Amino acid sequence: MGSSEEAREAHVRLLPQLRLDELLEELQARLDAARGTRDRVHSLLEAVLSVGRELDLQQVLRRIVEAAALLVDAEYAALGVIGPDGRRLSAFLTVGVTEEQVAAIGAYPQGHGIL
Repeated sequence: MGSSEEAREAHVRLLPQLRLDELLEELQARLDAARGTRDRVHSLLEAVLSVGRELDLQQVLRRIVEAAALLVDAEYAALGVIGPDGRRLSAFLTVGVTEEQVAAIGAYPQGHGIL
């Protein structure tokens, strides 16, 4: 009976260690997530600063689309600029889309509907 009791005691001592390992893994995951968020926010701030430095509207819009994609970890991003008539798009910028994908998609939106 002594050996089964010793085994039980060893098992009981092991439980807190297992829980500690789980907590450390969770802490590491949260730290990694926080670092990722920090990096995305830093990129967004860089984009905001670059908007102030850029004079070319197309470059500013492209930088905004790139920063937005990076911020949400998106593979693709697009930005439609509503024209002076308030109904149609005067510009449509994409990031992360190849020429072949653009050709497969077809015409860009005109200001109504969904891409």
